[in-house]
Amino acid sequence: MTNKETVEEKNEKFIENLINKKQSRSVNEIHDKSLSIGDKLADKIAAGAGSWPFIITFLLIIAIWITFNVSQMFIHFDNYPFILLNLALSCIAALQAPIIMMSQNRQEERDRIRNQQDFETNVKAEILIEEILKYTKKIEQVERKQNEILEYLKNK
Repeated sequence: MTNKETVEEKNEKFIENLINKKQSRSVNEIHDKSLSIGDKLADKIAAGAGSWPFIITFLLIIAIWITFNVSQMFIHFDNYPFILLNLALSCIAALQAPIIMMSQNRQEERDRIRNQQDFETNVKAEILIEEILKYTKKIEQVERKQNEILEYLKNK
């Protein structure tokens, strides 16, 4: 024989490792260990920017900005068509979009880890169910033989 493992041996090792491996793992803990400070900051910014308090605050700031620049009581630092406001909004959008995309990429990575864990759990459950079915068939065979022996003994 050679030192190379056969496919059956590799499958047996994989199955044995899978059965002995604890499947209950927190996907969030696994994923959070790989995050850098920048990743965590981007997630917090994305979470904040996608909240109602942020949207309401932002709308209030825009309303105040427009009110100050249209009202006769204040100095107009950004007259109507509000070029400075448009510039500020464009800059915020230009920075916010990549941050949200980074956060979505990390969510996708978390989903990939979760999917892998679900796959391993499903394979393990399938293997264990197959083993249970094998043992059930063996028990049925033994029970049949015992019934045959009992019938034979009754007839004697």
